[in-house]
Amino acid sequence: MSLASLLERNEEFEAPLQELFFTTIYTADQFEKRFAEFLKPFGLTTCQYDILAILQDAGGKLPTGEISSRLVKQTTALPAYVERLVKAGLVHRKRSETDRRQVYVNLSDEGATVLQKIGESLANWKELLIGHLTQPEAEVAIKTLKKAARPEPI
Repeated sequence: MSLASLLERNEEFEAPLQELFFTTIYTADQFEKRFAEFLKPFGLTTCQYDILAILQDAGGKLPTGEISSRLVKQTTALPAYVERLVKAGLVHRKRSETDRRQVYVNLSDEGATVLQKIGESLANWKELLIGHLTQPEAEVAIKTLKKAARPEPI
């Protein structure tokens, strides 16, 4: 089924690359909606989860600028997301003692516990979301999307 028919549009896209572009945006939106729904019981947004996962991957502590550069989906609202995580007790924020401009975010024990619970549920969720793809299909999709995201200079 084409994206045009899925979206109940009267006309198909003019070219395969155009359809690929819009299909990628549509698919990303669908994934994000499903992931947001999955995270609701944990009280997190997709960006908040990403921040926690980044901190865990980095050993529990990073400056905010480093977190920003590692986000899956870039945002200018990082301070607001971090503030909500601080209020929820999932992270701690502290200024550097040597450079007052530098702010570090630390994963709290409670944040690590939430990530563990999410991780336990996530294994099954991934299967529900993309489990219908075969390993070779997933590998081709990954390769294609990475290439599309980082085009060679003209």
